[in-house]
Amino acid sequence: MRVRGSKNGISIHAIAGTDVVMLALDATEEARKDLLGFAIHRAEQGVAGNGIWLEASKVFGDVEPNPENGETYPTNVHPLQSFLWGDYIADEGRTYTYSIFPMYGPFASRKLGEPIVLEVRTEEEDDGDHAVYFNRGAVATQGYMKRFGNTLRPPEPDNPDHPQTAWLSRGLFEALKRFVDDARPGDALRVAAYEFRYRPVIELLREAQERGVDVKIVYEAGTKMKGGIPVETEATADNRKALANSWANFSAGTLIKRTKRTLIPHNKFIVKIRNGKPISVWTGSTNFSPSGFIGQANTGHLVRNKDVAFAFLDYWNELAKDPLPDDFKEWARKNSPNPEDDLKRGTTVVFSPRVGAKLLKWYGQRAVERQKPWFFTAAFGMNPARNAMHELLLRPQDGLRFVLMEKDDKNVVPGFRKSDPNIWFAIGSLLGRKHRTDKNALDLENWLVEEHYRTFGNVFYVHQKFILIDPLGDDPLVFAGSANFSVQSLSSNDENMLLIRGDTRVADILSDGVRPAISPFSVSRRVERQQARGYRQQSLPEYQR
Repeated sequence: MRVRGSKNGISIHAIAGTDVVMLALDATEEARKDLLGFAIHRAEQGVAGNGIWLEASKVFGDVEPNPENGETYPTNVHPLQSFLWGDYIADEGRTYTYSIFPMYGPFASRKLGEPIVLEVRTEEEDDGDHAVYFNRGAVATQGYMKRFGNTLRPPEPDNPDHPQTAWLSRGLFEALKRFVDDARPGDALRVAAYEFRYRPVIELLREAQERGVDVKIVYEAGTKMKGGIPVETEATADNRKALANSWANFSAGTLIKRTKRTLIPHNKFIVKIRNGKPISVWTGSTNFSPSGFIGQANTGHLVRNKDVAFAFLDYWNELAKDPLPDDFKEWARKNSPNPEDDLKRGTTVVFSPRVGAKLLKWYGQRAVERQKPWFFTAAFGMNPARNAMHELLLRPQDGLRFVLMEKDDKNVVPGFRKSDPNIWFAIGSLLGRKHRTDKNALDLENWLVEEHYRTFGNVFYVHQKFILIDPLGDDPLVFAGSANFSVQSLSSNDENMLLIRGDTRVADILSDGVRPAISPFSVSRRVERQQARGYRQQSLPEYQR
C-alpha cells in the first residue's frame, strides 16, 4: 500500500510491506528553517489506548549525555534527523494511523509543529497469486540481544518452535511448513534442492509421504575436480550425511541424485500437484539448510499460478532425468526462451542452464532504460568488467539506486561512491570483525560485531537474489529467484527466476523487506568499546548533506 500526504512544506510518502512501513520525507527550503527533525506517533486501528511514540537509537547529546547500549528513545524527545525511515515493529494486515510531527527550534525552546496524518494498512503476507516471506537472518543485532542476551547462536537451530530459532525465521519456515502440510493424501510434491540438510524440512517432507503424499526429491549429489580427482562438493557431502540419519528415512525411489551438471544444481523449489495438475510453487533464495532459514538474509516466494506451476513441473521432470549439460541447455532454449524487451504483464519464468549469458544484458537494460530507481541484491558483489548487467547498473544516472551486497570482492564500491552520489551500497560482510578496515570508509565502530550462525561457506549475510526496477511506480519490474545474476548462474547452474511485471503489491513487499537487511545482522556479541556515544546527533545540516 502507498499513501502520500503534505502540509506546510513537509511531504511524506508511506510504502507499506508486510512487517515494515517505509516513510520517505521531504521539506521545502522554507520548511527546513529551524527544523530539528521529526517525531512519529503511531496508533493501531481497533486497539484501545492512545498509541505510541515510535523510538529510535540516536539521541541528542545535550538531552541524554550517556545513552544506554542497545536502548531506544522516543522520537518526540529525540526526533529523527533522517528523511528516510522505517517502522520495523509493524505487523501484517493491520491499519495504522501515523502522525508525523516536524520539530522546530531553537533547541532550547523546541516544539512540535502541525502533524501530517496518514492512514496506512500493511499488506497480508499471503494474498492472491504471490506470497513473499523474509527471515531475520540479517537483522538489527540490538533487537536480537534485547530479547535473548549476548548469545552467539540459537541453542536449538533444529527446533523451529524454540523462541530464538522462531524469531530469526520470522515466519519463513512456518510458511514453508504450511505449504507442505497443505498437501493431502493423493497430492504430489516435486522438490529440487541444492542444500538438503535441514532436519525440520526433511521431516516435513517425510511426514507428508507417510500420510499419503507422493514425494520425489532431486538433490545435489555431484562432484568437483580437486587435483585432477573427483571429490564430493560440500553440499553433496552435507546432503549425504543428513540423509543417512534415521529421521530422513524416505521410501525407496523418493531421492533422485543430480550429478551430471557443469557447476551446481542451485534450485530450491517445491511444486505442489493436486488431481494430477500442478497448482502452486514454493521458490526463492532459501536453501533447505539451517543457515538458509536462520543465518543468511533470505526470501521465500509462494506462487499460486497454474501456468507458472506447469512450467516448474516440466522443468523438474527434466531435472529428474539427470540430464547432461548440453541436453539441458537445448531443453531450456526450446522451453524457456529469452523474454522480449517489452516484458509481458504478469509472471514469466526463466530456467537455467542456458546457452550463453545474454540475459544479463537484458536485465541491465531493463533497469536503466526507465531512468528510474532500482534496488539490487548481489550476493557475490559486483564486477562491471566481466558482468554486462553490473556494467549497465553502475553507469551514472540521476535516479537513486541501491545495492545490497555480501562483499565488495573487486573493491569497486569506494570509486563509485565518489563518482556517483546517487548510488548507495550496503555491504554485509563489513559487519564481521574480519572485514572492518579503514579502507572501507564506513563508520561501523558503533555497531555490534557479527558472529554468524554459519561458520563455513561462501555467503554469510546477504543471500537474496532479486532486483526491483521502478519499484514505487505504477508498472514495477521484479526479477527474483535462485540465481545470482552471474554468467555461471545462467550458463552453468540449474536455476529458476520469476520475472514479474506490474504487481505493485509484490514490489512494495520486497522494497520494504530489503530495508532491515541493511542494518547490522543477526546473532552477535559486543564490540570492545563504548558504542552509543556515536549515535549523538546535534543538528540537521549534517544529515541533509
